Amino acid sequence: KKQKSTRQRTKEGKMVSYPIQTPDGTASTIPNPQTPRSYKQLAGIAYMLSASLCFFFMYFLTKLLSHNAHTPSGQILAFRGIYMVLVNGIWLYYKGISIEIDPKYHKAILIRTIASGFGGIFQFWGVTLVSLSEYYALWFCYPFIAMFVGSFVLHEKVK
Repeated sequence: KKQKSTRQRTKEGKMVSYPIQTPDGTASTIPNPQTPRSYKQLAGIAYMLSASLCFFFMYFLTKLLSHNAHTPSGQILAFRGIYMVLVNGIWLYYKGISIEIDPKYHKAILIRTIASGFGGIFQFWGVTLVSLSEYYALWFCYPFIAMFVGSFVLHEKVK
């Protein structure tokens, strides 16, 4: 007999899913669909919708600035980067969080930073060259590209 998942709040206020016992004896932590959504789940959905709206306006204004004000996309990207460093720095300082990175990961972080920088440049440059609908159609292809590249580079199995 299959046991249902129960979700309970711990003393710290976190929601916990207890495992479901499946017929083949394996455990799964898929929450019960009848369980009402918690405040954190609804907040997460609201944050994702807000982020989508913010990103849309960011790309809309990038396109508007690049065509009407003739602002280079690299300049827009630079201002975005400066803003994010300031906002994240203030947030980390306010929260009292210090960033300590193990030296063995410095090279990987540097490569990721360079790849992210080029990705941002290509992304902002691309949004200035095509319509927003074409841009978003291409952007939604990203998960498929990541899946295929991940299968070759990381030797992950695609099911």
